Amino acid sequence: MDKLIVPASKGFSKEAIAVMFANHSSAGFSFQRQEAVVAIMQAYVGQYDYLIRETAKHFSKFIQTQVPMTAQKIFRKIIDSRYKSYSTPATRTGEESYLERLLTLDSEMLNLDHLRGALGTVGFLRDYNEQTGQLTGYPVVWFIDVYFEGDPDPRGVIYPMANVSGKKADQIYVVWTDTEHFMLTASGNIVALHDNPDMVNPYGVIPVLFAHNGPPSIVGEFRREPAADLANAQMMYNVYNTQLSVIDMYQSGSQMYMTGTDPPSKEMFTGPDEILYLPEPGGKVGFATPGGKPEALIDSMRWVVETAAQNYNLKIKWGEASSGATSGEHQRILEVELTSAIEGDQNAWRQFESERFEVDSAILAAHGIQAGNVEDYAVDFASAHIPLSWPEQQAQYDYKKSINLYTDVDIAMDLNPDLTREQAKELIEINKAINQPTAATAGLSLAERLAAPAS
Repeated sequence: MDKLIVPASKGFSKEAIAVMFANHSSAGFSFQRQEAVVAIMQAYVGQYDYLIRETAKHFSKFIQTQVPMTAQKIFRKIIDSRYKSYSTPATRTGEESYLERLLTLDSEMLNLDHLRGALGTVGFLRDYNEQTGQLTGYPVVWFIDVYFEGDPDPRGVIYPMANVSGKKADQIYVVWTDTEHFMLTASGNIVALHDNPDMVNPYGVIPVLFAHNGPPSIVGEFRREPAADLANAQMMYNVYNTQLSVIDMYQSGSQMYMTGTDPPSKEMFTGPDEILYLPEPGGKVGFATPGGKPEALIDSMRWVVETAAQNYNLKIKWGEASSGATSGEHQRILEVELTSAIEGDQNAWRQFESERFEVDSAILAAHGIQAGNVEDYAVDFASAHIPLSWPEQQAQYDYKKSINLYTDVDIAMDLNPDLTREQAKELIEINKAINQPTAATAGLSLAERLAAPAS
């Protein structure tokens, strides 16, 4: 596990962390997990070369020259379909001067939600850009959590910086604790950041938060397990798909063969366009018809994807015609488990948003900016339900208007969330002048109707 434990005898300091980092094998972690995280990320992103290599491992060199290896991206599609808490931007309330500094937060949180589903646990580094005045967040996909012997919770975090050369010896790591901030070389030497020679944490809190996917698999374990089952399902699907290509190539047509003759001197190949020589007494020429069952392989491919999706409360809809369209209410009944899972995610994200606000507040305070009180900050997520069909949505709007719960302005803002209330009112008035001319303006042109005073 990537967990560094500083013995109580050494004290919790940057020097003790550096010593334990240099002797990482005795500190309780190895870099093997980093390689595993990289592999999961390659599978999730669907890196083409990686998928091709993984598929090719299951076929001979000869087959690899005959058919293309399949590289379909099943992993990401399932993750992105399951983790949807931020697919509709969340609504946040709080100090306006703080909210204005979160322009990129919704896209960052959507990406973080997906990475959390893929990796199990992912870090989120918060930073403040003095030039733009914006708070930004960066995912930390691999890290080492730092413990002081006897403490149940991490006291620090170590993560790698971008390595231009790609050489392990050139890798630099960033270290944060509540009180210190510095860098380490691959060999464990302490390096100060250019703008922080005293190596002090200016925020008083670690600016890295951690998003976890569900409870730990082992009591007391900080990290959650990655979605290795989806990486495996993706690999199986691509292997089956490539095997289907092999069957199609060799068994989609008849194979011509000759017996009772000497083979030619050239290297032999098989295929619909090649004659297969089989020397034996009583020569003859014939065609061998295919005997494989590609339909069974297609069923296996579907089974792999459907089983993996089912583990994530998803139902696969294949391309063939269905029994007919269903209402949004019917779909909600069918996918109640998915809805429940997303609502559970949103509850966890509310807690995370509160913790992020406190970290943001500490960062802004270090720059002389106030973010407001955490009690005044709240986040509201869009309903996890499947969207209503348009007739159902219209009926809901009509009902809300009938009990004076909604107005035309509210409906306009629902349909176009970018509108302010004043913009929505203005748009409705303009559209009324166009769509519903009064008796006094019925004979006027559009420009004249728009200029006419409201009755």
